[in-house]
Amino acid sequence: MLRRPNMFFMGKKPNSELTKSLMIFKDAFYTVGLISAIINIILILPSIYMLQVYDRVLASRSVGTLIMISIIVIVFYIFMGVMEWFRSQLLVRVSNNMDEKLNERVFSVAFQNALYSGSGNASQVFSDFTNIRQFLCGSGIFAFFDIPWTPIYIIVIFLISPIIGVVSIVATLIMFFMAFLTEMVSKKGLN
Repeated sequence: MLRRPNMFFMGKKPNSELTKSLMIFKDAFYTVGLISAIINIILILPSIYMLQVYDRVLASRSVGTLIMISIIVIVFYIFMGVMEWFRSQLLVRVSNNMDEKLNERVFSVAFQNALYSGSGNASQVFSDFTNIRQFLCGSGIFAFFDIPWTPIYIIVIFLISPIIGVVSIVATLIMFFMAFLTEMVSKKGLN
């Protein structure tokens, strides 16, 4: 459906109706990106928490320090949960609004496709549109916002321990290779 997938970020005018509809929600996607940045910063917190426990609490045997940093971590996790909920609700709203904007057009395209092509598979258009809607409000879209944080996590891991940093890079490369291999195998199976 999208003729040029990089148009959204290159500032060019969109050509397809789907891309035009998604461009309307550009501010919502920027908000989701900002929320994802906050969530990913908070996800670094467990490492900092454990470093503080080992450096400050165990050395001083201070129960008060342990309680205070534990309360701080709990507050941040509650805040992160609220942000996750808000991010999900925002994407559900985008998905619903896109459905309201395009549902009549999708119906007419499916009807015209069935009428003029003579194929009885008009439901494929509805299925494709439903897949796009489910992607927008599902967990798959979060990967696009979370993947850019991988190098930052690896840098933090290197700061904690260079050996664990090397292991994390090797594990990341193995995961990318396995994803690529899975894509190739599933693509051959579909052909």
